[in-house]
Amino acid sequence: MTDATQNTDDQATTKRSWVIIVAFVAIIILGGFLSLVIPKKKISETEKRMLCPFPTFTSTNLFSGNYADSLELYYADNFPFRETLVQLASSTKNLYGYRADDVMIYNIEQKDEQAVKVEKPGATQKMDTISVDSITVAQLDSMVVLDTMKNEGEYVKSVFIYGGRAFQIFGGTSNTAKSFASMVNKYEQTLGEEVKFYCMEIPTPIDYYLPAKYKNKNNYEKKNIDLLYAALDSGVVRVHAFEEMQKHTDEYLFFNTDHHWTGRGAYYAYRAFCEAAGLKPYELSQLERKTKKKFLGSFYGLTHDKRLKENIDSVEYFKLPIATKAWYYMDAKFKKGASTKLFAEIASGGNSYSVFLGGDYPLMKVTTPNKTGRKIMIIKDSFGNAFAPLLALHYDEVYIADYRYFNTNIPDFIKQNNITDFVFAHNTFVVNTRYSVVRETALLKSYRGPAVLPKKVIVDSLAAPADTLKK
Repeated sequence: MTDATQNTDDQATTKRSWVIIVAFVAIIILGGFLSLVIPKKKISETEKRMLCPFPTFTSTNLFSGNYADSLELYYADNFPFRETLVQLASSTKNLYGYRADDVMIYNIEQKDEQAVKVEKPGATQKMDTISVDSITVAQLDSMVVLDTMKNEGEYVKSVFIYGGRAFQIFGGTSNTAKSFASMVNKYEQTLGEEVKFYCMEIPTPIDYYLPAKYKNKNNYEKKNIDLLYAALDSGVVRVHAFEEMQKHTDEYLFFNTDHHWTGRGAYYAYRAFCEAAGLKPYELSQLERKTKKKFLGSFYGLTHDKRLKENIDSVEYFKLPIATKAWYYMDAKFKKGASTKLFAEIASGGNSYSVFLGGDYPLMKVTTPNKTGRKIMIIKDSFGNAFAPLLALHYDEVYIADYRYFNTNIPDFIKQNNITDFVFAHNTFVVNTRYSVVRETALLKSYRGPAVLPKKVIVDSLAAPADTLKK
């Protein structure tokens, strides 16, 4: 190679290097410029969480290093076209997923170290939980009823994706059901002469829609519900939501992409409550039906599976034919209420389930024009959000407490507000979680300090390990 040829090659290499450097710097500058001018989102629809806000500058944060860390998180969450790139990454992962007869199985990351006893001697099972942001926004116009029995499936644990629908495998036991019943009985024994107590264990879709070959005897929710109800004292009224919903399994009772039930599922549970309470239920035709479109829920947020995206949900809700006023409370003594509505109609997209009540608050109070002389309190998880508004059809006042955030002694609260009826409304996973029993037992006994809604809502769930399922 001559010196002239070597010099030409060196010049070409240097030119290419400068082109690459200039292009890289230009991309960095353009990205920075777009980061400043593109409107920022507060919520990631794909990941179902709040995005990190711009940090507040203080000298303490600066010298501690917290400001730099927060700034890094802010830019990581707000770089241009982030949502599109996350979806693209999820689509790429789908190409490498294990597939068998149109089924993919994902494990939910375990975030709670509480152990729940399993009937098998000497074994323990960690409680799986889904971490979902608490969003106070949540709109749709159609229902999609899918045939979920078309395809064969396999299991691992946690989430099944079967026939276009996501399931969590139930793993409650007789011990956990009886433990919850014992806690409910303590409430009735303490206040039963003054208050009428109701207990409603809310089912999920597994019994109705997942074939028996994928379950063993411990995976049936109906068995667990029967065990709980059998252990309740005679003074506690059982609400048979499971049986009422079973009559309507050809309707849209549960979402395909989310762990909650639908507004229609909650309506049939309301009918079961009315039967238990001796009330005449309103017919669906008497309520104003509204829907919100394009809802991809918590299971899609966990898996980003394209089959769930193809079976996108809608959120159906039913507005009441009576006037109501509502307030939510965040302070410990529940004195500083903020006006709100039973239905947060600004909700949309991946947060559409928050149309019910607007999200999870420590306490909500609802007043109605009814003149029944009766007031009801409901202690609930997020399933109760879709159910609680319907109680306003029959009571003068409705008090809606979230067991995770309500921190006031319940007997005192009941007496101070002249509450006449009380209903436990929890899904099967919450009923079979030790935390709920400990938490609600504490609320029976003592004041728990200020109520503060955390940034994250931990939705209690319990998934059976693979070795307890049918082979």
